[in-house]
Amino acid sequence: MAKAKKKKQVKKPVKKPVKKQLKKLPKTTKMKSTTDMSNMFVPLDDRVLIERSDVATKTASGLFIPDSGQEQTNKGTVVCVGPGHKSIKGHLRPTSVKMGERVLFAKYAGTEIKIGDDEYIVLRETDIIGVLEK
Repeated sequence: MAKAKKKKQVKKPVKKPVKKQLKKLPKTTKMKSTTDMSNMFVPLDDRVLIERSDVATKTASGLFIPDSGQEQTNKGTVVCVGPGHKSIKGHLRPTSVKMGERVLFAKYAGTEIKIGDDEYIVLRETDIIGVLEK
């Protein structure tokens, strides 16, 4: 009887997963104020934290406007900015607004949040209409 030959098993090389080296995102730009916002809130992606400007309570002729008749302004100051938007290809497009700039934003844009006693608005950079000059 002839002996049956055993087939040698060839080991296939195991492919190790390639770790993609992601670029570290730059730290967010934060405005120094009386309250330290860095421990409380940091916006992600291209979101911006804005503090609304005060509403005029008095008309030019000297009449006082009641709270119920006041309309919220769509102007504010940028308090904190996210790192920017990352495209599908992985390129980071940094935000074009900087902390401390006065901006004009869409009337019904963003999400209102309350941190401590202060009220802020978080909105995307695309909801900002423009930067107001001093």
